Amino acid sequence: MAPLSLKLGWPHQRSETAKIELILVDSLGSPLALERRRMENKVINLAKKENLAVVQMLLRHYDSDIERVRESINTCLIEIAKRFEGKESIIESLSDPDKNVRKGAKLIIPDIWGPPSTPYPTLFEQTYQLMLMAKEKEMPVEDIEMLMDLSKQTFLDGEIMKAINDIGTCLEFVKRRYKNTESLKEYISDMLKLAPELQKRGVSMVNFEESLKTAMRVSKSRSFDYTQEIIDQRIMEMEVKDQLRSLGQLIKESIKSRPVIEMSALSVKDEKMIVKMAQVIETVNTKNLAGNPVKSIECMHEFLFKDFEWYYDEDVIRRLTDGDRSALLTIYMIGISFLKVASSILPTVSEEIYQKYYKELEGSTSIYTVMWPELAMELAKGIITSK
Repeated sequence: MAPLSLKLGWPHQRSETAKIELILVDSLGSPLALERRRMENKVINLAKKENLAVVQMLLRHYDSDIERVRESINTCLIEIAKRFEGKESIIESLSDPDKNVRKGAKLIIPDIWGPPSTPYPTLFEQTYQLMLMAKEKEMPVEDIEMLMDLSKQTFLDGEIMKAINDIGTCLEFVKRRYKNTESLKEYISDMLKLAPELQKRGVSMVNFEESLKTAMRVSKSRSFDYTQEIIDQRIMEMEVKDQLRSLGQLIKESIKSRPVIEMSALSVKDEKMIVKMAQVIETVNTKNLAGNPVKSIECMHEFLFKDFEWYYDEDVIRRLTDGDRSALLTIYMIGISFLKVASSILPTVSEEIYQKYYKELEGSTSIYTVMWPELAMELAKGIITSK
């Protein structure tokens, strides 16, 4: 017989979060303020090491019957959410199998992101429940599930209304697909009831059964282009955001003061890149004015992942390392100009990137007050005129 310690597991095998959860409610519900504060501090500090586990623990008990417990958990979650990892764990918990965790996430989100965010967790939960039902019936919903996940990232990027719109679209898609699947099943059921009569009339049962199988097979394998179209758009947006962040980080690491615009200092390769950048920005602005943000994102994506990848070779990397004025100016103009252009489509993320990487160099309080891309466009015109 195995020793009792092996059956139960050694105490140190239990995670720190699991240990705290055993006493969490009692400690946070204590009439002693000192004990409550001590537990709050312990939980907040532990979240730095076991972030997701701590957040899920707090959400699980968020709707406690004890007011003191609810208040303390709210305090802890708001403090934890000051870090991106905390926010990420809260949003991720909307998909947690534990309904109490999901409920807690739904309740805390408006306190952290504000009242405008309230519809998002509500719509997400409705979609989540319908998705569970759809999966039980083996309905094809992988694309909707992917769009749900992308909506979380959109929400975390601060594009709350877009995330609400996307999750609302997911809900409509799964409702429609559920309805279509049920209609197909009813049709097949009705046809099967007619089978004996059709057989009497000389209808081939082999062909009859094959037609029903084909209908079911097509239903499961059919593509849902509109869903995929939205998914492709969101992925492209996220890739543009990531590239703009990477450019911002590169600029902050490479440039200590805002580069001086000197056309005479530009290399031939840098001149070509600046002219190309100006052409793309002009196209993007035209698409924006025409109310076509999707095409604008596509244009930026093509430049950042095709033209910029061509430009950013070993020679440019070496020149940046050596402090080459031409390379520094070109990289800076690309980063700040495209960030300004993107700000009309991706306002929250663009401002966040500006504050983190460009504000000290530019001096302006916001991305919306910088003189870019106008300065870059003027330089590009000067380059073209001088040829």
